[in-house]
Amino acid sequence: MSIYNDDRVSAVVLAYSREKILPDLITALRNQSRKPDEIIVINQGNNPTIASWLAGQQDLTIIVQENLGSAGGFCRGITESIQRGHGWTWIFDDDAVPAPTALEEMVKCPYFKRQETVFLGSRIIDRHGKTYMSPGGSQSIAWYGSVLDDKCVEAVDACWLGLLVRTRAVHEAGLPIAEFFLWDEDREFVSRLVRHGKGYCVLTSVVTHYQDDSFDPFGKDFIKVAYFARNHVARAKLVPGSFVLKILRVARVSFKLMLKVFKGEWPLRVIPWILKGAFLFRPRIQYIDRATVSSVR
Repeated sequence: MSIYNDDRVSAVVLAYSREKILPDLITALRNQSRKPDEIIVINQGNNPTIASWLAGQQDLTIIVQENLGSAGGFCRGITESIQRGHGWTWIFDDDAVPAPTALEEMVKCPYFKRQETVFLGSRIIDRHGKTYMSPGGSQSIAWYGSVLDDKCVEAVDACWLGLLVRTRAVHEAGLPIAEFFLWDEDREFVSRLVRHGKGYCVLTSVVTHYQDDSFDPFGKDFIKVAYFARNHVARAKLVPGSFVLKILRVARVSFKLMLKVFKGEWPLRVIPWILKGAFLFRPRIQYIDRATVSSVR
């Protein structure tokens, strides 16, 4: 018998700074037509408003830790979910809100029960209802305007928002790499998952991302550019292949990022971060210790 229940779904929320949206997200999770079996909140910010609000919530599993970025936060959240015996983990940043039937649509889709499924994702819309940033890859984005018989699109790429991850796949592929801290850790994690099976975007499952219209992914925050450059190069070393292929892959990725510097899109001080990703940064994939996982509930 499995040490986890393949029908149990936890929702993991990473709380940091969005005190206005977090209550709406938790309310939406509580009011799902197919309710999560547990809501786990990883609070790793210093926001007193969030801490005070969470303290008054009696139906949440709350874990407080230092700020380890989205990578460290979701690594902890997925670990906690699996150790509590859940077969699936539904992942949320604190600026996205699922539609009332978002989880039900994923659970009732034909791929939820199939053993080869490693993740399911929702169709992600912005605050104006426009579909964007949904799980995709390859040619799948071209299918979003069509309704397939199963209302699903095979996907090989996804971000954290509304990502439903299978425990069995995490056992095989490993956890998100906490050392990445932020930027590109979600796509690296998903790329490992799909080496062990298939992922799908469930078009009828919808998550609204409340991101400002003027949002600039990097803006004037140099550290975001730096982390992305380091992590993106380091990802190339984690893809299976011969030593020579890995060297060629790292060189190709490094060259593409260097071009951004030479074109003036990124500052010169990004170069040491690119080189660090190529030569000095050696992130390790951690795996769940099955001995610490709870029995089936």
